[in-house]
Amino acid sequence: MTTATTAFSGVEKHAPARAPFLVWPVARREFYTSICVALLPALSWGIVVFGWRVLAVLIVALAGATLEHFILFRFTRRGKCLVYAQTALGVLLLVALMHPLWPGWIVAVSSCLIPLGCWIMGGPGREYLHPSALLAIFLTALVPLIIAPALQRELPDAVLARDRLFMGDIRSNIDVGAARWLRARDLDGNDAMRAPRPDASTRDLFADMSALLTQAPMTGQGGNAPAIQSREFLRQMLDDSLIRKLPSFDLFLLGVRPGPVGTVGILGILFGGLYLAYRHILRFRSAAAFLVWFSLAQLFTILSFAALRHLGLWGAASVLSEFGGDLFILWIYSTLSSDMLFAAVFILALPGTEPLTPGGRRWFLVVAALLAAILHRINLPILPATTALLVFMPFRHLFDRLFAHRSWLAR
Repeated sequence: MTTATTAFSGVEKHAPARAPFLVWPVARREFYTSICVALLPALSWGIVVFGWRVLAVLIVALAGATLEHFILFRFTRRGKCLVYAQTALGVLLLVALMHPLWPGWIVAVSSCLIPLGCWIMGGPGREYLHPSALLAIFLTALVPLIIAPALQRELPDAVLARDRLFMGDIRSNIDVGAARWLRARDLDGNDAMRAPRPDASTRDLFADMSALLTQAPMTGQGGNAPAIQSREFLRQMLDDSLIRKLPSFDLFLLGVRPGPVGTVGILGILFGGLYLAYRHILRFRSAAAFLVWFSLAQLFTILSFAALRHLGLWGAASVLSEFGGDLFILWIYSTLSSDMLFAAVFILALPGTEPLTPGGRRWFLVVAALLAAILHRINLPILPATTALLVFMPFRHLFDRLFAHRSWLAR
C-alpha cells in the first residue's frame, strides 16, 4: 500500500493513500476562518442594534474558549488535533444565536465547552454534532427557565433606539411597539424600545385566524364563504398586527427587530452567504433547497387543517382572494424572522452537516426543512431551523447509504 505524506500540526506523518488523501492544517484553518469572516457582517450588525453588552459577552466568551483551547492543545495528545479557527468560529456562532439579554457568565462558561466538545469528538471533521449550535439550542430553552424566575419576569425582547446604537444599554427599555424606530427622547430617556418578536406575533396571529375561521358561519352562494361579520373581524386582526405589532418592512429588512443577535441582520447574512458560495464553501443548491422547502411548508400551514376543512375549497378560495396580499406579507415576516436564513447559510456551511451524495443531500434537506417548519409553527422556545439540521446531522451517513446512486460500475 502506498502512503501519502501529510503535514499535521507541524509534524510529518504517513497515512494510507485513500480518501481524503491529504490533510493540511492550513486548508482547515482557512476553511473555518472564511466562515468566521462571512459571519462578521451579521454579527456586527447585531452588536450595533443590541449594544455594547453583546460585544462584552463576545470578548469574555472568546477569551475563555481561547484559554481552554491552548490548555488542551499544550497538555494533551488529542489536543494537537484542534484548530483554533474552529474554536473561534464556535464562539461566534454561539454569540450569534444567543438572546441579547443572556447573562454574560452563562455564555462565557458555555463557550468553554466548545473546545472541550471538539476535543472529545477528536478534532475537526469528526464531530457528529456541532458543539456551538447544540449549546445555543440548550441555552435557548434553559436560560429563560433559570433567569425568568429570579427576575420575576420574562426576558424582554428589545432593540436600541436609533440615537443609542451600540453605546446604549438594552436593559434600559420601555414597551412602545415595533411600528417605528424611535429616539431616546421618545422613550422617556430609555435606551431601547421593547417590542414583540415578529415570528411570535405572526405565529399567534395564524393561530387566532385559524380558530376564528374554524368557528365562522358560512354564507354566500352555496354557503361557501365566511360571513361578513367574520371577515370584518379578520380584517381588524390583520390590520392590528401589520400596523401595531410588526415593524415596517424596511426596518424589518434592515434588521431593526428583536431576535437572536446574529439572525436579525438579513442583509449581512446574505452577504456572508454570497462570500461562502464564492469561496466554494457553501453549496448554493443546498441552501436554496432548504430555504424553498421551509418556505413552502410555512406557506401551506398558514391556516390549520381544521380551518381548511371547515371552509372547504371555495371558502378557502374566498379568504385568499380577499386577504391573500396580507397573508403573503405575513408569510414573509414569518419565514424571514426565524433562524431559517442563518441556518441555511452558516450551519449548512459547516463541514459534516449534510450528507456527501447528491441523493442523500436532497432528502436530508427535505426532511430537515419540513421538521424546521413544524417546529417553527409550534410554540417552543427553540431555534427551529438549527435544531432540525442538528437532529438529522448524526444520520447523514444513513442518508448516503439509503439514497446513493446505484450503478453496476460500483459493484
